[in-house]
Amino acid sequence: MPQTQGQRPIQRTIKFYQSSLLWFNSAVGNFMRDHKKMEAQGWQVAHYAFLGTTAFFLRRVIAVTYERAIQ
Repeated sequence: MPQTQGQRPIQRTIKFYQSSLLWFNSAVGNFMRDHKKMEAQGWQVAHYAFLGTTAFFLRRVIAVTYERAIQ
């Protein structure tokens, strides 16, 4: 990714959240709990997507891309 003068490089990570067996913990609930921790470390959500469900017990899967500036 080209950078203009004065911009800091960006660090990215992708995390996957899925519901537990029998939906005891939802994918959204898992994301919300982890999001608070990630935000405290300086990460921001850049993109998210619902990927669908797994074949095993129809567990929902969400992908979230986080970004933060490298210091």
